[in-house]
Amino acid sequence: MAMFGALPEEVAVLRKSSDKIIRLQQSISIPISKKSMSKTERDKKIVDMYNNGYSIRDIWKESGVQSKSTVYSILNKYKVQLNRTPGRVPGIRK
Repeated sequence: MAMFGALPEEVAVLRKSSDKIIRLQQSISIPISKKSMSKTERDKKIVDMYNNGYSIRDIWKESGVQSKSTVYSILNKYKVQLNRTPGRVPGIRK
């Protein structure tokens, strides 16, 4: 009989635990993602990064666009003068 007496206590503990988990999940704030940025803001960020000397690869990764060619398309859209040779990495080659 002692086993059945403990069952309601275990159920109460489980309910309390699951309620706590639900409250924790609801309190977690979702970080602002790259998707929440408007296209105009994203494009401005890409142009600013290029003008400040960031590599196309870094811009591509940071901006969240699909490909490096999208970065070039955005730069061309805003008539940014490209001052780097595409496909070449400066430095000593072995």
